[in-house]
Parts: sequence; C-alpha cells; structure tokens
Amino acid sequence: MTATDRSIRWAKALRRAMDDRQVRNRTLAAACGLDDTSISNMRRGVTFPRPDTVALIADALDWPSLVELSLEIRAKACPVCGIPFQDATARLNQVYCKSACAQTANLRRIEGRKANAAAIMSGELSEYQKMVRDHCMECTLGEGICRDAGCRLREKSPLPLFARLIQVQPIDDRFGEGRYRGITDYTAIAIRKRAYKAAWMREKRAKEAQG
Repeated sequence: MTATDRSIRWAKALRRAMDDRQVRNRTLAAACGLDDTSISNMRRGVTFPRPDTVALIADALDWPSLVELSLEIRAKACPVCGIPFQDATARLNQVYCKSACAQTANLRRIEGRKANAAAIMSGELSEYQKMVRDHCMECTLGEGICRDAGCRLREKSPLPLFARLIQVQPIDDRFGEGRYRGITDYTAIAIRKRAYKAAWMREKRAKEAQG
C-alpha cells in the first residue's frame, strides 16, 4: 500500500466522522487550531496528519477510531532489522526505524551496485572474448591457428601463433628421408649449413680414398 492509499484510507474515515457529527471544515479547523485548507487536504487524502493532530481531531469529533486507524496506517517494520515502528512523518515516507539501519541499507545498495557492475563487466568481457575468437576463427577459415604475427588483435587472440615448419631436404639418401623434419625457422638455417658441410666432408674423404 502506497502513502497515497494510506492517506485516502484515513481521509475516508475522517469524512465519515465529520458527516456523522455534521461538522464542517471551518468548525473542525477552529476547534483544532488549524486552518480550513489543512482540514480540506486531510479530507481529500492530499496530506496525512501527524499523530498529535490526529489526536486533536479525534477529540474534537469524539471519534477515537481515527487514532486507532492512524496507528494502524503508520505501523511499519524496518526492512533491515525487522523491528516494528511508527512512521511519524507527514508524508508516510519513513522506511527505516533509525538512522543506523538507513546507513546499513545504503551500504548494501552500494555493494549491490558494485556486484552488478562487476557482473556486467564480466559478461561484457566474455562477450568481447567470444567476438575476438569468432573473428579470429573466421579470419583463419576455421583452421584455429593465427598466421599473422602483426595482427592488431594478436595480443588478445586466443588462437596460437603459427610457427612455420621447414623440412630440410637431405643432400642425398645417406641422410635418410625426412631426417630433419619438424625443425622450426630458428634452427633450420644452422642445421642446413651443418648438413651441407658434413656431406661435403664425406664426399671429399671418399675422393681422397679413391685417389
């Protein structure tokens, strides 16, 4: 029930009491030390009187149930500690029983916003990572291996960087087919040089032996 609904509920009871006692706004206002506008606003549910004003009106009309209804309408339970309390504000907008509970609720809201922000960032990061992966998979035509070390997405790409393999062809059959398969670019040149030098030395020794 909203504050407006609570005010309207009490306003209906006030109109019923004034009609039953045949009291006009001006008369009731004078008896309670109020002005006509205040009584008119209460009758229409625009404002809700404070407890002391309710007591004056109930005494002037001899209608005790107005006080009981006011206490019922103002009865609330603190959402933080659960302690019941009376909302004494004119607009019925008191939410917590004390300032400490209001501060606790505010801290909880801040922590909740931080948690939501973290969840959103985590979700956005996952979505971003998925977009990068999808782009890289499309770029590699589904191979799943990046062949462009200079790609601007290289640092963010989840795909491994391709290390080009060079098969060092043997000089002749004496080296054995595929002896140097699987050698990366970094060592291929050195092994090639050693292989050619070893072959040249063998050929030289063979010619010397024949001569």
